[in-house]
Amino acid sequence: MPVLWFFTGFHEQYHRPTDRVETVNVPGLRRIVDLIGAVAAELRTNAARPEFTRTGDFDRTKTLWATAPSTGIVPNYADKKAGVLVADVVKDTAAARAGLQKATALWPLAVRSSQVRQRFSNERAL
Repeated sequence: MPVLWFFTGFHEQYHRPTDRVETVNVPGLRRIVDLIGAVAAELRTNAARPEFTRTGDFDRTKTLWATAPSTGIVPNYADKKAGVLVADVVKDTAAARAGLQKATALWPLAVRSSQVRQRFSNERAL
């Protein structure tokens, strides 16, 4: 699926509880919106399709997100079965060190919450 990612950059509070509206880069946002409009207009009128360019591996350790908690898996969001089907494992993460691989199905250690409630109710009655 073709993707264009427009981004105004990180800042110290990016995606943290302390992030506030004051940290929004409004001039940068305006420039990005103008750029998106220009790119969309160009793509709409250009007879040739854009050429695919493969990018390098994403090194999470070199981003602001490097200190954010992460299991290191990418879920398969199309899978509708119970549990989580692993679509990818990010290198140098807890999941990679644990040996998780693509197509691994992860299941919760506990039973369904309704079963937990029922068991708890039964045990309290004893």
